[in-house]
Amino acid sequence: MKRTPFLMIAVLLISLALASVASADLPFGPLKWSQPIDRIAGETYNGKPVYNGWDEPSSTIIGWTPDSGVADDWKCRDNRPVTDIHWWGSYVNWIQPTQPAQKPTSFWFGMYKDIPAPADGKGYSQPGALIWGYEAAAGGYEEVFVGYDKDPRTGNITDSTFQYNVTLPAANWFIQDPSQNSIYWLSIVAMYRAEEPQLLWGWKTRPHFYQDDAVKRYELGGWERVGILNSANDFESWDMAFELSTVPEPSSLLALGMGVAGLAGFIRRRM
Repeated sequence: MKRTPFLMIAVLLISLALASVASADLPFGPLKWSQPIDRIAGETYNGKPVYNGWDEPSSTIIGWTPDSGVADDWKCRDNRPVTDIHWWGSYVNWIQPTQPAQKPTSFWFGMYKDIPAPADGKGYSQPGALIWGYEAAAGGYEEVFVGYDKDPRTGNITDSTFQYNVTLPAANWFIQDPSQNSIYWLSIVAMYRAEEPQLLWGWKTRPHFYQDDAVKRYELGGWERVGILNSANDFESWDMAFELSTVPEPSSLLALGMGVAGLAGFIRRRM
């Protein structure tokens, strides 16, 4: 009977260790890339946080090419796959804490190679060839109200802000080729059925975070920069709000295995 407490403690400690290593940012895995939404410190609206940015329309009608929309660059620093995608967005002029009745049928995600900016400095980097894609139907992603956005172009609080999360099936993980360029472009597009939505969905912007600006493209036109043209006629770079999760590093798994082995040896000695 004296063995029971030791077994219970062992099971509890092992469970906690597995949870902490397998998902450093519960309920998802450790972050591979993070440029989250920009919260305005100390400012609230209806008791909820206020975020700095606007919703850049990024949607298309099913049957059209998903090349229309918005994309932003990120840097891959290791060979671990992308297993989860987290992003923020809103519906134009929708300021309720609930989701509107007319929502996207699905969300499409694409990864593009990088076309670097011209060496002469006249231009900007942009997406190249599409190398990966995944579509998450309704029910295959989470959508949670988190606050409101304040459009820096007007200073007005305009839309409700929602956070989105999708866990990719293992067969659809984005696994980068180590021989390829380490910079990729993520595109997120809301897919609608064959009618124009009354409340267009947009991906949430955030102040510039990495390398070049985010870019947008409508129908089959060229990529244009996302940003603000200020009163001095200077272009201010802006990016998109998103995070990418991955699997634990091998060293973390090794440390977990050694810890579990040590704990099992301790329990055997006590028993």
